[in-house]
Amino acid sequence: ITATIPMTAPASDVTATAMLTVVHTSRVPTTIIITPTDVTVGQGNTQQFIAVVRDQFGDVMPTPTGLTWSATYNNVTYSGVTINNSGLATVLHNATVGRQMTITATIPMTAPASDVTSTTTLTVADTPRIPTTIAVTPDTVNVEQGSSHQFSVVVRDQFGDVMPTPSGLTWSATYNNATYQPVTINTAGLASVGANATIGRQITITATVPGIISTNNVTGTAILNVIPASSAPASIRIIPNSLTMPLGGFSQITAEVLNHAGIVITNPNFVITWSSDSHGPINVWYDSNFVFVETIPTETFHGQIGNITATLQGTNITATLVVTVDANINAPIVLSTIIPVDINDYSPEKEKIENEYDSVKTEEVEKEEVGEVEQEELEQEEAKVEIIETNSENENNDIN
Repeated sequence: ITATIPMTAPASDVTATAMLTVVHTSRVPTTIIITPTDVTVGQGNTQQFIAVVRDQFGDVMPTPTGLTWSATYNNVTYSGVTINNSGLATVLHNATVGRQMTITATIPMTAPASDVTSTTTLTVADTPRIPTTIAVTPDTVNVEQGSSHQFSVVVRDQFGDVMPTPSGLTWSATYNNATYQPVTINTAGLASVGANATIGRQITITATVPGIISTNNVTGTAILNVIPASSAPASIRIIPNSLTMPLGGFSQITAEVLNHAGIVITNPNFVITWSSDSHGPINVWYDSNFVFVETIPTETFHGQIGNITATLQGTNITATLVVTVDANINAPIVLSTIIPVDINDYSPEKEKIENEYDSVKTEEVEKEEVGEVEQEELEQEEAKVEIIETNSENENNDIN
């Protein structure tokens, strides 16, 4: 460093010198500026934050290697939002909507200096769920002719999470990309296989959600294999399916066993048992060959209804026949079906039925005989009245 006083010639300038040595001054991080500030980020998205560090002179300086990032909610770490050492914040798909996170950049300092920090906010926003995949369950199933099967779906969004089934989801059943009439599926995913469906045919079951962000639909498929209707019993059909009978009448009924397709199946091991309401207007008599219904010949039972139940032995399969008692029916005995009886084929049940039949016939004959007597007495009374009226008219004529 030189100080100089200029002089007039011939005098020389007056100077003095000193030495100044430049020494290094450390740059100290003093402030941090985070960009961007106060951002809103949707669920399932990320946000890159950048920290600009300035020294004690206000100059931008290289970011210290010790700078750290944190994301907190009410001063506590929240798993729904994370941030890495590079300042990349990740908002998980299940983060709470509306939650305001504090993003902090920190440069640790050596005591007695305090750490240098800066903060900004990140607010979690809702991200609409978009159906992305559909899984149809079961994916493969065998269904008998005449039966049905319930399909269901699991819909997942763009994050791979299960989401509610969209209301626009539709179902279809096709064979070789064309509708196959014997197999249908309703809007609830219930597939019905007709009794006439071709055995071995593979039907494609498709669940479809219309495209939301594009014209591409989201679909899921399953396979339905048509198999023969089994010989397993599914229901009982009583013939006739309803019955109206007079007081004291008899009627023969029968029953058939059906499979799931509604087809009659026969099996020598099938045994059907019968029962009627206790204390009701009807009784049922049966053995291995015959089933008869008897209405009790009591006037108080007129208009009443009785139930006859057929049960496939060893199962819970039942059917009920409703019998209405009508005293206004003239026919004393009603046989809906006549089956030849082998007189050599004796059983206590048959004898009981025959005895009941004979009893009813006897009552009918007695009623007819009583009716004839009552008719004769009525005619006699009418004759007496006629004679009295004739005599009365004659007396009146004599008086006149």
